[in-house]
Amino acid sequence: MRRATSLPIRIAVVVALVLGCVSPAGSREPEGSAPPQLVAQIRNMGVIRAVATSSDGRVALAASVNRSGTRAVLWDPRTGLALRSFVFDRGSGEALALSADGRFLLVSGASGPAPGGPVDGFVVVDIASGKELGPYAGVRAKVTAVAWSADADELYVGTDEGSVFGYRRTAPDKPRWKVAAHAGRVTALVGCSENRCVFSGGKDGKLVRTRLGGKSTTVVHASDAEVTSLALGPHDLVSADAAGVIHLHERRRPTKSRVLWRTKTGRVTDLLIDPDGTTLVASASQEGLRLWHRADDGWVPARVDSVLLGAQAGPPAWVAPTRELLVGMASGRVARLDPEAVTQRPMNVSPHGGALLNVQRVGVSSDRRFLVTFHADYHSEFLDGVSSTTQGRRLETWDVLTGRHASSRASGARLACMRVAPTGPWVLLGYKDGGVEIRDLRTDEVVSSFDGMPGRVASLAWSPSCDRVVAGGVAGQIRVWRRADGARLREVDATSSRVVDLAFDPAGERLLVVTVDGAARLLGVESTSSPKVLRTSEGCDAGIWSADGQSVILRNQLAGLIRLDVPSGRELACLTSVGDSGWNPDSEYEPTHMVLSPDGAWIASVAWDRTVRVHDAATLELKQALQGHDDMVQDVAWTSDGTQLVSCSVDGTTRIWEHASGAEVGRLHVFDPVLARTHGVGHHAPWLVSDAAGRVDGDVPAGFNAAGWVAGQGVLPLEALWERHREPGLLARLLRLGVVTEPRAIGAGATPVPPWVVVHPPDAGSNTLAIELENQGGGIGPVSVQLNGREVVADARGPTVTANAPHEVLGVDLSGAPNLLPGERNTVAVTAYDASRTTRRRGPVVEFEGPGAPLPKPHVWIVACGVSDYAGDAIDLAYPAHDAETMAQALELAGISRFGREGTHVELLTSPPQAGAEPATREAVLAALGRVAEHAKANDVVVVYLAGHGVVLGQGETSYGYLLSGVSDLAKPAPKGEASDVLTGLDLAQALAAVRANQRAVFLDTCAAGEVRGALRPGQLPAKSFEQLRERDGVFVLAGSARDQSSYESSVYGQGLLTYSLLLGLSCGCHFRDDVIVDVSRLMDFACERVPLLSEQMGFTMPQIPVKAEGDVSFAIGTLTPDERAKIPLAQPVPAFVRAELQRDRPPKDTLSLSTAVNRAVRTLAAAGTGPSRVVFLDSEGMAGAYQLTGRYALTDGHAKVEAWLWQLGADEPESLLEFAVEGACATPEDVAALARRLVERATEHIHAR
Repeated sequence: MRRATSLPIRIAVVVALVLGCVSPAGSREPEGSAPPQLVAQIRNMGVIRAVATSSDGRVALAASVNRSGTRAVLWDPRTGLALRSFVFDRGSGEALALSADGRFLLVSGASGPAPGGPVDGFVVVDIASGKELGPYAGVRAKVTAVAWSADADELYVGTDEGSVFGYRRTAPDKPRWKVAAHAGRVTALVGCSENRCVFSGGKDGKLVRTRLGGKSTTVVHASDAEVTSLALGPHDLVSADAAGVIHLHERRRPTKSRVLWRTKTGRVTDLLIDPDGTTLVASASQEGLRLWHRADDGWVPARVDSVLLGAQAGPPAWVAPTRELLVGMASGRVARLDPEAVTQRPMNVSPHGGALLNVQRVGVSSDRRFLVTFHADYHSEFLDGVSSTTQGRRLETWDVLTGRHASSRASGARLACMRVAPTGPWVLLGYKDGGVEIRDLRTDEVVSSFDGMPGRVASLAWSPSCDRVVAGGVAGQIRVWRRADGARLREVDATSSRVVDLAFDPAGERLLVVTVDGAARLLGVESTSSPKVLRTSEGCDAGIWSADGQSVILRNQLAGLIRLDVPSGRELACLTSVGDSGWNPDSEYEPTHMVLSPDGAWIASVAWDRTVRVHDAATLELKQALQGHDDMVQDVAWTSDGTQLVSCSVDGTTRIWEHASGAEVGRLHVFDPVLARTHGVGHHAPWLVSDAAGRVDGDVPAGFNAAGWVAGQGVLPLEALWERHREPGLLARLLRLGVVTEPRAIGAGATPVPPWVVVHPPDAGSNTLAIELENQGGGIGPVSVQLNGREVVADARGPTVTANAPHEVLGVDLSGAPNLLPGERNTVAVTAYDASRTTRRRGPVVEFEGPGAPLPKPHVWIVACGVSDYAGDAIDLAYPAHDAETMAQALELAGISRFGREGTHVELLTSPPQAGAEPATREAVLAALGRVAEHAKANDVVVVYLAGHGVVLGQGETSYGYLLSGVSDLAKPAPKGEASDVLTGLDLAQALAAVRANQRAVFLDTCAAGEVRGALRPGQLPAKSFEQLRERDGVFVLAGSARDQSSYESSVYGQGLLTYSLLLGLSCGCHFRDDVIVDVSRLMDFACERVPLLSEQMGFTMPQIPVKAEGDVSFAIGTLTPDERAKIPLAQPVPAFVRAELQRDRPPKDTLSLSTAVNRAVRTLAAAGTGPSRVVFLDSEGMAGAYQLTGRYALTDGHAKVEAWLWQLGADEPESLLEFAVEGACATPEDVAALARRLVERATEHIHAR
């Protein structure tokens, strides 16, 4: 007998699902409904046990089983986007079935033997609501096989005792019928389409037909081997057994059969017949996928590329409308292939799953500035039709304030563990080869490297003050080092068992050491005493200290949390049932950790059951259970103020939680970097962050399809709502860093679905492509056609296409496109909008070879303009003219190296005029761009560099203005009725649109006067005209964003920070492709990383954050060998002064405004200085290495006596360099200015004399 239980089931809902199988296709969601939510492609799931599809092909199901239970994911088979995730606790989900209409999920359950009544051995889940139907009564055994009738009105379950039950879905109280069909476990079930019978296979080797109603059973086939799978088609019944034999039965006379195939090495695990009954698929455990096509004379085998699928192949499913085949893989992905093209090499295989990286560890720096994630063992397979597997580990660091990657580091399989410092901007890393190092999160540079361990590092810890670090090894070794100088303070072999957790006490004097044998030991950091065993208990895998250092809390997978008094070892508190950590002692990974809140009041821990638990640190009482992850949670961290927690999981997400409410406020998705490289841009892992309202931010390449949206009625591509839902700086707002502003409102109401787009490339020798549009309910709006990343047709619909047409086919002739590449590969992308132009969908990019002879070899065209000298003296700048000349030289050097001297063309415009340069006027700039448009070919490269003042002119496409030499007033750059010397964003967009070259880049190093800072805020484009540059014309744009003239010229390099960073990137080559190729996207990424860092080093309260917008595919703007890189004219830092601090003796305030006068004198000297005496002024309170004048003065009858000090600021304490006195008149402002100049002259003389 078995006791009655309720099947434990938890459903983690990713999004609300209302698809065509639930509501009419294309219907709109009601007003006030939930906003669209960001979702990713189904992730790597582990070994996939089941794959199924709805009959209309709109929904697919994939299921896998791991230690945390069964995970079933519903997804869109066309895009791979996850729609809803169901997580069932351990012991359930051995068998699953999706109803043909996609509305219901049937899941088996399991329970151990126990006395009592009936067992609820399965559940039915309504997919639309996520609710469990039933319970279904009458089954008193473990359910081992499940199936649906064709109309989903009936369901069938088989048990481990050999019985088969039939239920009406709407009548769960009792089974409609029951038969004892087998002598042992039922292994397979399939219902016939006419609902007349059910076929079952069993461990007893029998194939049994049961007439519905249970009226009769017939053994139609028997063998000595267990039946492993069944498939039923319009004409045939197919069975397979554990001996690897496939039997073909006539459907009407199933007792008549023949052997279709025998495997050589393995068993057949899955069978499938397509709805038409014309194709049979078999998956063998060791021999991959096999296909047969039905012919007049029987089944004919088709060749399958076993190299691609091989032993990876698992359960298959048909997508009926497209006749594509989905195959669950042992790698955890789902392959999508065309069965009609199985003889092609490489096979037409597309991956679903695995795009998200498994997140193993997470950390937040003490100032919340950096978020660090550690990703382990990611896989990349079947990308671009190429079979490849990559295993490795990555350390990803985000600068939360700027919303950008601070670093992205791949370590292959070397990196073993990491810890973010509790104070300070560092991360501690341990490697498999025993190496231990500290990296600066701001620069990604190694700041300390230790002598390491004799074997793999198994655990790491920081002391509370970060002056010491400790590492534990796989053989029990423990080493303690001093951070400042790397000195080893202690080495001890605490045990021969692997160290699994380490923790310093609050004073940093003792260590808690937990080893794999369950022992918890105490160890003095600098003493020579032997470790003290505090407690030994099987399953102990983590430990922390209490805030007062008088007790420790241990986690035991069997007993729960235990709090022990350190002096006596006495147990103070115990709490059982805290959740299994899920850690396998045989794994090379660290176990999950417990973390104490900064105030010492709370303990956070994680477990296999997808839960983050928060306990009272004193009583161990459970206070919160944070649920939302849909797979095992692997790590958790507190923010420094204890108001938030950050967790990470195998589900590929990092989530941010509010401690007070327990609410999830946002999540971070990190994707396989291969997805960026296949788009030809970047070298970082693509990432997205989202909140509950549907706002999103991140950095992904154009056309990125590994994420998208789920609205009430279906799925949308990521770009469909990107501009509408994007909130730059979202990560900073979620972690409450910097100035927290009100989030932008997301429009409520219905979200129309754009048409589905299929693009057919031109036939050989033709330039005409065909576009198929399928109305998804939102109507058919404008259809944009991009050739080689540039829009060549704004709307291809023509006059005959109506918005409500169900289906349209358009023909587009590309012969007249100026950027067509004859004799070369061309790419075409088509974007279709809904009728209201609210959402859009981009079809798959297709390629074709343009007819005709190839163009001559490519050239590069460089236009560089810098304006330092404006009309009058009021707005003159120091750097732009020189910066333009320097950038032109560097770009020319790179261009000559790649395109040759004859293929490199430079147009230089400056004010004041430099040697060989043209005057920097609007007419001259437009003329230079016009010459480029006249001569540049479609395969050429164009680079535009502009330096000087930038302003906001107004709203709309002309909002951004680049000021040329004729302007004299920033407030009125273009007086009404007068000729303007302003190059507007629209001017630039139109000039570049006239250029035939497909590969174009724009660099803007302009100081953003007035409100232009708002127009250049991080993550957004400067104006609509620049959005056109990126979206329509595929131009790569990088714009500096210094907030005003002062911050623009506050550079120790005597250059704009963006220009210096670009030159640094060209000279270092650390981001080049193949060590020599200057890739425009990588160069822009490098500058975006360096500029904020450099501006912070110079003491700016808010760092300068460049604005970047990328086209579709990156390109090379030149090549530079190491010898050529040495010729890049890179500026060296010059002495920098920060704000002076001078005041009168009595009263203690600066009554003369002498500090202001000194600052003005330094600015004047910086603007005029050249050669070795140059200085710069930093409008900042401090920067390590900068100089500062301080002092006090006394006033007597219009005369001032100043006692001054010259300091050089350091990372810790400033150094006094000079003490001196200056006297002089101070009766007038001119007198004060003269006194200030004398102070500055004396200081600079001493600095340069050093």
